Amino acid sequence: MIFGDNIGERIAEIGVGYGGQLLVLDRIFAFKQYTFFDLPPVLELAEKYLESFILNGAYYPTTINQHSGDMEFDLVISNYAFSELPSNLQLCYIEKVLSKSKRGYITMNSGLENSNLHGDHLTLSALEGILPPFQILEERPLTATSNYIIVWGINSLAVNL
Repeated sequence: MIFGDNIGERIAEIGVGYGGQLLVLDRIFAFKQYTFFDLPPVLELAEKYLESFILNGAYYPTTINQHSGDMEFDLVISNYAFSELPSNLQLCYIEKVLSKSKRGYITMNSGLENSNLHGDHLTLSALEGILPPFQILEERPLTATSNYIIVWGINSLAVNL
């Protein structure tokens, strides 16, 4: 496991889907606060799903505009959502969330010249200048030839790829 057996107490997720990742992490790890960012209709779906379970930790659904940016996180997670945002929103998330996260795990499908996702997204070299120092890992299984994972704050002894 990349981060060992403790992911921290304050987790952020960008692009929550229906809330399944939060539910899995709630069953495996002890965290106090899980803040997830998405569009209002997606947040409503996730809340409806998650409220059918008894959770160990608490969750806080929000949009990036509702988030003040003054909170620090132990871990930020995004499975493609961050990479699919236009660059102006990526910069906003970097300022308000990613730069305030001790650790990060971001699955990317943009940022490289040969990326399948084209459009206005920050390049990998731009991210290297903005984000905390990170490592690039292979996506396994590889779902597209140009996908990759960005991680920072990892315990090098915990990496078991």
